[in-house]
Amino acid sequence: MTVQLDQLALARSGQVEVNIRLHADIHVTASMAQRRVSRLVISELGNLLYGGEPSLRVGERICWRVPVMLAYPDTGSVGQAGSLDVDVETGEVLATPERLAEITNYAHYLAQRTTFSQVTVPIVCQRALTWCWLTLGDRPNASGCAGCWKAQTLARQVSRW
Repeated sequence: MTVQLDQLALARSGQVEVNIRLHADIHVTASMAQRRVSRLVISELGNLLYGGEPSLRVGERICWRVPVMLAYPDTGSVGQAGSLDVDVETGEVLATPERLAEITNYAHYLAQRTTFSQVTVPIVCQRALTWCWLTLGDRPNASGCAGCWKAQTLARQVSRW
């Protein structure tokens, strides 16, 4: 768990001493905050977004800061589209319509930035007469395989049967 302190003014050099004494009733755990953010972004913004690993943020309110991640089913995480805070006492997700719009816009930017070479699709291998995986941007060889190790391994396994 990380702790982020907002608006802390430090000297540029020399010694620094930080004493923190807080009292808050944490009724919402990090995993609960992560699930709440995931539910919100999936229902409001899209099913390719989810809540990442939360960090504790100390400011006017003590909150879990949950990164909102964009991921594709085949390739996994693409990047962070933004973050949302969850109050540790009430469990309220602190999301305004403007903040949700910012996250949506940055998620679109990340999606456009993702190259086709990162996307994998199934193709029919003519030699093995089965499905192989082709990463878009790769060139299939004469037999129809992408030449990737997955396709070659699958073709060898099928030919043994």
